[in-house]
Amino acid sequence: MSSFSALFRREMMTNVVFRAWQAVRPHVPLIKFRNGSAPVDNVRVVAAAAASAPSSSGKASFKPVQKGPIIEDWQLPYRYRRQQLSQQEVDFINRGGPE
Repeated sequence: MSSFSALFRREMMTNVVFRAWQAVRPHVPLIKFRNGSAPVDNVRVVAAAAASAPSSSGKASFKPVQKGPIIEDWQLPYRYRRQQLSQQEVDFINRGGPE
């Protein structure tokens, strides 16, 4: 009887693992990061490739993200700008950390 129960448990675990494996889908990132100096043509090629990629289910329909204006550091309002480093902070960084 113990061999039957061991076989039954093994078969049940196999079924559970098989069902879990079927539920796993390839990872599709939901966030797209811009490449700091990517030319506009490169962005269009990547967006076109992503749009033409076949999906396993017909549910998801992705649209390419439209690019907006890029704001440089010097264009930010004063309250959003990075604070200047003090001489003590500069020395600490150049030293490589605490003594």
